[in-house]
Amino acid sequence: MLMMNSNFLVSCEWLKDNLYNENICILDASFFLKNDKRDGFFEWNSKRIPTSLYFDFNKKIKEHNSLLPNMLPSPEYFSEQVGLMGISNNTHIIIYDNCDFFSAPRVWWMFKIMGHQKISILDEGLKGWIELGYPIEESPPHLNIVPAQYNASFQSNLLANYDDVMSASMNKDLIIDARSPDRFNAQSNNNRVDHIPHSKNLYYRNLVKSNEFPSHKNIYKNFMNVITPEQLNEHIIYTCGSGVTACILAFCGYCIGAENFSIYDGSWSEWSQIN
Repeated sequence: MLMMNSNFLVSCEWLKDNLYNENICILDASFFLKNDKRDGFFEWNSKRIPTSLYFDFNKKIKEHNSLLPNMLPSPEYFSEQVGLMGISNNTHIIIYDNCDFFSAPRVWWMFKIMGHQKISILDEGLKGWIELGYPIEESPPHLNIVPAQYNASFQSNLLANYDDVMSASMNKDLIIDARSPDRFNAQSNNNRVDHIPHSKNLYYRNLVKSNEFPSHKNIYKNFMNVITPEQLNEHIIYTCGSGVTACILAFCGYCIGAENFSIYDGSWSEWSQIN
């Protein structure tokens, strides 16, 4: 069995000890769906880990010319925006969310595809931080950011477009859908099953059920429900509704050695429009 790669996680205790390290930038990546009736920026503004910044991939750091939600921005725009946040290529990025690992992996993937080397997710997120009694800022932030130079090095192998997914589907290559079984198996009005042909379903909440990152055993068991051990070394395309929860599967898979992957950024939002 593969060994767990935990280099991409940091504990709350580790972050507390390194909270004011000038080489670290802490990002709150909290993102909520409309039905949640919560606002990530508002919650960060009123309760956050000290020194953290809010990373808005839903409204700000995205492709603004696309009608699809949350689409990845160009490397040039990404570089400009994160540079304005004081982030350089040498910064160690620590990402957390307040929604049980729902959105932190999306920001992990965004930095990874831009070639960033030092990226970690905070295990247990904001909930765990608060439960441990660690310091919290609740007053409006007073930001004193010194802009930095950032140069993205785009890793195109981590991104799948519609043509890539169509080809993979026709060849019956590995495509794993993170949506719930109800959505994956639903039928639309024309009796079409609402998933990409030949894709497999691994619901992200089977892996991540709370703010605590799942064990190696749980990740491996869930992946083995849809693929074989040998297929962990094959290229996997992850998809979902709009490119967010697909990144949860990618992060979990990466931690057990499935490093050859790409995210279908348009996901079902794009596929269902074209087909």
